[in-house]
Formats: sequence, structure tokens, C-alpha cells
Amino acid sequence: MQRTFVLLAWLASPAWAAGVRPYPQLDFGASPAQISTSCAAARHEAAFRLRQVADLPDSARTFANTPGAIESILDDLNDRTAADAFLENVAASSQTRAASADCRGLLRDFGAYTAQEKGRLVFSRKDLFRAVSAYAAQAPSLEPVRRRLLDRELMDFKRAGTEISLERRAILSAVRERISMLQDDYAQNLAAAPDYLLVSKAEVAGLPATYVAGLPRLMGQYVIRAGGADYLPFMRNSPDAAARRRLEFLYHNRAAAQNVADLSEILRLRDVAAHILGYRDYAAYALEGSMAGNPKQVLGFLKNMQEKLAPPARRELKILAALKTGAEGARSDAIQAWDWNYYDRELKEKKLSLSDAAAVRSCFPLDRVLKGLFALNQTLFGVAFERVPDAESWAPGVDLYEVRGDAGQGPILGYLYLDLFSRPGKSGSAAAFPIIRGRRLSDGAYQKPVSALVAGFAAGRPGAPPFLSYGAHGQVQALFRAFGGAMAWTLTRAPYERFAGFDAIPDFTAVPGDVMEDFAWRPEVLALISRDPRDPSQGLPRALLRRVLAARRADLALENLRRVFFASLDMRYHMDPLVTKPTAVYQKMAKEISLIPMTPGTNPEAGMPKLARGAGAYGRLWSEACAQDVFSRFAGEGILNPAIGWLYRQEILAPGSSRPAQESLQAFLGRAPSDEAFFNSLGIAR
Repeated sequence: MQRTFVLLAWLASPAWAAGVRPYPQLDFGASPAQISTSCAAARHEAAFRLRQVADLPDSARTFANTPGAIESILDDLNDRTAADAFLENVAASSQTRAASADCRGLLRDFGAYTAQEKGRLVFSRKDLFRAVSAYAAQAPSLEPVRRRLLDRELMDFKRAGTEISLERRAILSAVRERISMLQDDYAQNLAAAPDYLLVSKAEVAGLPATYVAGLPRLMGQYVIRAGGADYLPFMRNSPDAAARRRLEFLYHNRAAAQNVADLSEILRLRDVAAHILGYRDYAAYALEGSMAGNPKQVLGFLKNMQEKLAPPARRELKILAALKTGAEGARSDAIQAWDWNYYDRELKEKKLSLSDAAAVRSCFPLDRVLKGLFALNQTLFGVAFERVPDAESWAPGVDLYEVRGDAGQGPILGYLYLDLFSRPGKSGSAAAFPIIRGRRLSDGAYQKPVSALVAGFAAGRPGAPPFLSYGAHGQVQALFRAFGGAMAWTLTRAPYERFAGFDAIPDFTAVPGDVMEDFAWRPEVLALISRDPRDPSQGLPRALLRRVLAARRADLALENLRRVFFASLDMRYHMDPLVTKPTAVYQKMAKEISLIPMTPGTNPEAGMPKLARGAGAYGRLWSEACAQDVFSRFAGEGILNPAIGWLYRQEILAPGSSRPAQESLQAFLGRAPSDEAFFNSLGIAR
């Protein structure tokens, strides 16, 4: 049977609203009222079943009817409401998105999503805690994955406060409620910050014409909104240093009067909550269940990163300072906060001109990229993608694919929706979403996962395929990264939904996407996904590739050192309960670690929502280091080596979070994990 490998979403069947579904409950055409009704009914049914678990006599408890049953009930709830909860990300109707968001909130509060502080109503229940504890007290001999599930459930109960007295639980509840209110206040203050900069016609000289044309006007001047989408393009493209400095000052003082105090109180209360639960500090609480495991490991990782990155970063700063001296006509030895984005872009554009970028884009038509991406995954993982005709979806232009094993000759392993083109109500970022997660069913069969890859690419001109940008932050790389995430959902064989993929290991979640993105940079893969417009039988011209790679590597050490700074700052904030002056801490650490000083009089921490969420900023660097280590086996033994691809599928993707990530890495690498490959990718000797 001939397989279809090329997605032409702009020619999708008009029968998008009714047709084939992977599962009957995946009704993507439900009305807001239907979403609300079905979500509430599913929650009610789950609550009834949980009461039955709690009411069992302790003498009758087994793994299947207690911890296993709780997990199964939550998994059933996830599956029954899968479409209702997913539509928030893709529905064209704002009313449908709002109803879907309400459903997700209902499920989150109930406990269908149990990572970190979620799952409050299920795992804060004393009756269920007593039930699971009674079973655990039997000291059962369990296979590793069942032991891991039992331990994770007990951890969830502990984090919810079920082990502490009613009086202390009441205090914890009040503290958490106050934290939630402060987080909302922090975000709302930031969204409502009215700061903007007025600039003259002379001050927008040198900026892209399309950017200037889109700026509002006031009293004959241009309005640059400090907190909106105007900020970064201005900072990256304006040659006017004085204007950049004024805008940076506004940007890093957004909502400062309220948010500095809010952040200080959030940090203090998080520390209080952590101590109530028996943790040394909030960082120890936040890192429980992660691959790093504890703050000591994270601090050691960040310190090592800082030591290795600082020398090349200083050399890169000298190059930027020389550019600044040449542009501003006077010697300047220091790059300031308002300089970084501008001169970083200048340096990259010296490596890759705008005309080069346009030429590169013309080499990546979407149909070619997708065909090559599918072929790459078939080679590596032995899977094929067959388009399902007349499939039901949530919008025109969305296609459903069966993912089949044995290079297309085997059974269906899962389903993948591709929703790649922009429309109102969608994010422009490329991302993978699990809709129905894989798990082992009671009859022994494996539930086939359903995932979606959602992006916001421009559809292109009528009759012509769209083209994708390629580079350090290009659309090709974003598509590969999202596809890697989708394959992690699709190829899992974890027995429980919470372990399908890597949500249960937050600092490993991004690894499959990062690994897949690494393939997009290799000549062997470029031959599959690109074509030379002058000679379609050839891929991206090597001269262009060399310039793209040179631009990619520019300022990598400095860029990563800045990430080390933000991660270190995040850890310091969440390990020191005495951080009552977060601005002073920011100023000191910026100078010591990032090498680019904070502008005096600013309060950058007032406009950083990730800080308000807490103690996870190190995770992306950690994931990238793991991903480079994984990719080093492909680089050393064959980029398109199916034996290494199969090993990666079996030892990392298939187990998901059902065993510690350290064990999966060890099994795949044949050695202990190392950061050597990460530093090699930056051109830094370990």
C-alpha cells in the first residue's frame, strides 16, 4: 500500500468537521456548553470511583485496587476530556477556547494533572492518603515501574500536605492561596504597565520599514510600547544608542513599584510553605522528582557552566565592544544592557547577511521539509506516516496521520495531527501537545497515543508552497524541535499516562525536541529537507550553510552565560529566605556572572514572570546538555544510523518517565552522562 509522506495542508479535505476519529470521544466540534457539561460529568464520575477506592477495607487492598486504581481513574478522566481540554490551544472560537480553559482548570484542580503543585483535590484527600499508605505499609514487593508509581503518589500526597496536622494544613492552604493571588497580581501588573517611549522620525531611522509602518503615532512621534512586541525589534535594530537606553530603562522598570514587593513576598511565602512541608527551602521542594534531584546538583552544574563559559564569553564581549566603538565613534570597553541585543544582531549579520537569509529561506519549502522529516524518522525509528483521508479535526487545513511501525508495514503505534498554519486564536510558536497519552490497558493492550503538532506558519501565496526560515531561531529548527516532542508522546510505551513522555521529569522534558533539532543542522539531513532553487536535485548550497553555521555560533558562550546567570539568580532567590531586596541581588549577580551589568535605577526582576513561577530556570540548560550527550552517539556512529535510532527509541522514548532519566541515558550511552558534548558543540574544550 502506497504511503503518503508529504503534507499539503493548504489542500486539505473540506470534510474537516466530520469524519474519522482515532477515538470516539475526540469530538473537536463540541460547543462551549457541551464542553462544560461533559467535563463536569467526567469529573463527577471520577469522584464517585475515587470514593469507592477510599471505602475499601485495608485488608483487601492490592496494587491494582488502590494506587493502580487511582492512577487509572485519573487517566480515564484525562482520556474522556481529551478534546475538551485541548481545544483551548487551537479553537477558532474565543468562546470555545474559554470553555476549554475552564475545563482544564477543573481537571487541574481535581488532580488529572499531578505534576508539581497540581492535583490538589485528589492528593490532598486524607481518605485516599490513608488508603495508599495502608497499602504501602504492607511493604509489597513490586516491579520497578509499580514501585515508582507508588512512590510518586506518596510524594504527591506529601506535597499536598496530607502528612501534616489539620492546623498546619490550614496555614499551608492560606499561604498557597496568598502566593497564587500574588502571582496573579504580578502578571496583571505587568500586563497593565502603561510605559511607552515616544521617538522622533530621526530616531526610527535604520529600523525595518515594515516595523516602522506598524508603530502607532502620537503627537507626530512614534510610540514604542515597552511591554509589547515592539521592544525586542527596536532593541535589536535601532542604531540610536540613546533611544535604546531610554527604552531599556522603561522596559526594566515595568510595574516595578508593585512587582518588586510582590516578588519579595512570593519568595518569602514559598519558603514558609516549603518549611511547613518539611523541606529545607523552596528550591529543594521544586527540584523533588527532577533529574537533578536537589539544589546541590543544580548549583554544581551551573558553577561548572559558568567556569567553562566565562573565558570565551569575555572574548566575545571584546568583539562586541569593538563593534560598538566603530559604530559610536568613541572607544567603549563595556557592553551595556541596552547594547547587547543590537550588537549581537550586528555580529550575526556580519556572518549572515539579510540577502543570505532570504536565499536560505528559498531552499526550505514546507513540503520538502516535511517529506524529509518524515523520511528521517522512518530511517531512525522504523516508523511511517500515513495520512488518514476524511479525518475529523478542529479546523480546515489540519491533517491526521497514522504512525505505523515496521517502516509502515506494521501495526498503528499512534496518531499525529499536523496543524501548521496561522489563524486567529492560535499561537505562532511550534509546539507538540499530547491529546491522549499512551498507557497499558486492563486487557493488556496498549492505548495508542494521539498527539498534535501545532504551529503558526504563513500559508504562502495561492498555488505556491510556503517556505520556512532556517537558522539559530528558524522555523525549520522549531518544527524539528516540536516534532521530536511529538515523537516522544507517540513512541512511548510507558504503562501509565503520568510516565508517558517526560512531564514527570521536568528538567528532561525538552530533551527529545532538542535531540531532533540537532539533526536539522547536519548535512546528511539537509540533503533530505532542503533544495537549491537553481538545481532542485541539490540541497542547501554549502557556501550558504557555512555562513548560517558561522552566524549560529556567534556569541554562543555569552548567550549561554546569560542563561547561567538567570538560572543562578532563580536558585539564589529560592534558596535564601532573606532575599528581601531582590534588585540588589540581581545587580550583584549580573555583574559577577553575565558580565553585562544591570542598568542603575532599573528593576529587571519586576518584569520576569518565570521568576514568579519559581526554581526551574536551570532546566533548559540541563536538558540541552543531556540532548547534546545523546546526539553525540549519532554524531560518532552515524547520523542516519538506524541501529542507534532504534536504541534511542527503545531506551529513552519508549520508557519515558517510567524510570529515572539517569538510567535511560546510561542505557543508551553505554556510560555515565557527561557535559563534554555540550561544550564541544560550543567550540569549548572541556
